[in-house]
Amino acid sequence: MKSHVQFLGQSSPEGPPTLIIHYDKHRYMFNCREGTQRLCVEERVRLSKLNSIFFTRVQWGCMGGMFGMLLTLADAGVRKLDIYGGKNLTHSLAAARSFVYRTNFEINAHELTCSGMSADDGNLKAMAVVVLPTKGRYAGAKRPRSPSPAESTSEEHDQEFPPERTETDSPAPTALDAACEPLENSRYRDTRYMSQQLPRTRRCPAALTYICHGPTRKGKFDPNAAKALGVKPGPLFGRLQRDGSAVQPDQVMAPDIPGHIFIVVDCPNVDYIDGLLASREFDSYQDTTDTARQPKLVVHLIGDDHVVSSERVCAQPVLFRINSNCHNWDDEIFPVPYYNNLPSEPLPEGLRATACRNMLKFQLEPKAGFAKDDAVIFDHLSHPDETSPEYKEAVVRARQAAGSKPVDAFPGDKVHIVTLGTGSSLPAKYRNVATLVKIPGFGSIMLDAGEGTLGQMMRRFGDALDDELNAIRCIFVSHLHADHHLGVIQLLRRHRQYSDVEQFATNMHVIQNEHILPGKEPHGYVLESLDQLRQALGLQAVNAVEVVHCRWAYGLSVTHASGWKLVYSGDTRPCDSLVRAGQDATLLIHEATMEDGMQAEARTKRHATVGEAIDMGKK
Repeated sequence: MKSHVQFLGQSSPEGPPTLIIHYDKHRYMFNCREGTQRLCVEERVRLSKLNSIFFTRVQWGCMGGMFGMLLTLADAGVRKLDIYGGKNLTHSLAAARSFVYRTNFEINAHELTCSGMSADDGNLKAMAVVVLPTKGRYAGAKRPRSPSPAESTSEEHDQEFPPERTETDSPAPTALDAACEPLENSRYRDTRYMSQQLPRTRRCPAALTYICHGPTRKGKFDPNAAKALGVKPGPLFGRLQRDGSAVQPDQVMAPDIPGHIFIVVDCPNVDYIDGLLASREFDSYQDTTDTARQPKLVVHLIGDDHVVSSERVCAQPVLFRINSNCHNWDDEIFPVPYYNNLPSEPLPEGLRATACRNMLKFQLEPKAGFAKDDAVIFDHLSHPDETSPEYKEAVVRARQAAGSKPVDAFPGDKVHIVTLGTGSSLPAKYRNVATLVKIPGFGSIMLDAGEGTLGQMMRRFGDALDDELNAIRCIFVSHLHADHHLGVIQLLRRHRQYSDVEQFATNMHVIQNEHILPGKEPHGYVLESLDQLRQALGLQAVNAVEVVHCRWAYGLSVTHASGWKLVYSGDTRPCDSLVRAGQDATLLIHEATMEDGMQAEARTKRHATVGEAIDMGKK
C-alpha cells in the first residue's frame, strides 16, 4: 500500500500550510487555512475521499478555509466528515451554523482537550499532545481535563446546535441555499436565526501536536518456511496465505509490519517550547534502538527528517499560474503579484531539514523519503506566454482607442479601485469577492471580503501590505453568504497585530446596514460611529441600499465631500432601489454573475447578467 504526505502552500500571512495524507482509499487533512480550496483547484488535488480534518489550533489562521470547504464538500456529495481539534472546536462550528448550512451532511466534531486522547478510524490513529504556553500572555492557563464517559453532554450539544430537520420539515436546501427562498416574511421563519444563543466561552491557547500511526501491514509470505513444513509450491501456497488447515498461516508468514509513524508539531512561538519538550508522550519515540517506533517524518520540529514551515524560512513564490497568464495579457491591469523565490532566512547547512514548498511530497510507504516528483517552485519569468496573438492584437487596439480620447479631470479621478476579486460562490481558481476603494489623503473602504482576501492583498501589495491594512477605515459586508465575509476575520487579526493594540478595540465600530438605510435617522451609538466614519474618509453621506438577493442583502452608496459618488450593488437582481440610490453616481460597481442568455438561472439565484448590469448603469 502506497501512502504519502503532501503540502499545500507554505507558511504565509494567510496561515500555516495544509497537509494532506494520501492512502489508497482514505484522505486526511491537517489544518485548512484560507485559500486551501483555490490551491486544490489550481493543483488538481481531489478531496472526494476526505475522511477527517485535524486542527492543530482552534484559531482562524489554521481553520479559516474550513467553512467554505464544508459547503463545497456537501454540495459535491460527501455525506460524512470527522473534525478533530482542541477546546472550542464545537463552539466554532456552531457559531457558523447560519451560513454553513447543509442538512444532508453529517459533521462530527471531536474535541481533544488533553494529551493522550486519540482518533482512530481503523486506518490512521492520531494521538494528541496538548501543549499550553509556559510564558507570555496566556501562561498559567489550566489544562482542560478530559470529560468522563458518565458526564452527559447532551445539554451542551442542544445549546450549540439547532435541531435537525425531520421528514415533516421543508426540503433540505440545495446548492442555491437560502438565496432561492421567498423573501416575503421569510426571515422570521428560518430556524437558523431562531436557535438559542451560544453559551459564552473563553479563548483557549492550546496547540496540538499529533503523533500519527498508519495502518499495520500483513507480513510477507515465507516460501522457504512452507517448504520446510512439507507444503509443495503451487496452489497450496495461495491457500496457506488465505487460511491453511493442517499448516497455519502464521507458521509461514513473517510478522505483521507496524504502521509508519509521522508527527505534526505545532509550536506557535517560544512560549510553547518548554511545554512541548516536557511532554512525556514523545519519550517512546526517541529510542534509537527501536526502529518500529521511529518517526518517518516530523513536520516542523524534532526527528531525523524535518519539514520546517515558517514565513522566514519559506520562499513566497507565485502560486497561481493564472496570475502570470493575466500579466501576459495586460501588464498594467494585471501587475505581477508580489513574490520572493528566496527565503528571508535560509535554513543552515548541515541540517536534515527541508523548507516547506507548495506540493512538496514525502513518501511514507513503501519506502520513506521525499518523492522524486518533488515540488518545483513556479517561475513566472520562464513560464511560456499562452496568450493568443489575436488577443494581443485586440489589447493593442483597445489601448490605442482609449489613448485617443483624453479624459478631462473630474471629481474622484484620483480614487483607485483595486479589484482583489470579482465574485464567486466559492473560493475558486480565478476569483473571490473583495474590492478595495483607495481614497487619497483619507484611507480605504473594503467592499466585501471573501476567503483569501488577505492573501490577495499580500500578492498585490507585497512589503506594503501592512501599510494598506492600516489605511482601511471601513469594511462593508453586503450580506452574510460565506463567500462575502469569510476573509474579514483574517483582515482584523492581521490589522490588530500591526496596529496599536490598546487602540484597536476602542477604534473598531460595528454599524448594522439596516440602521443606515435612506430615510432612517441614526442616533446614539450608531450616529456617533457614523460621524467618525464620515470624518475619517471625508464623506458627505453613507447609505445602505436594500437589494434583491437573500435576507439582509444590501448595496452601498457613498458620497464624498469633494463631489464624487460611488455605488456598489453587492449580489442582487436588477432593482429600483439601486437605481434610485445610483442617480448622479460617478462610478457604479454592479455584479454580473451570469452571462447573457442565462436570465432564467439569474432570476432563480437572484443574480444579474452582464446585459442587465449594463442596463442598470444606463438607468
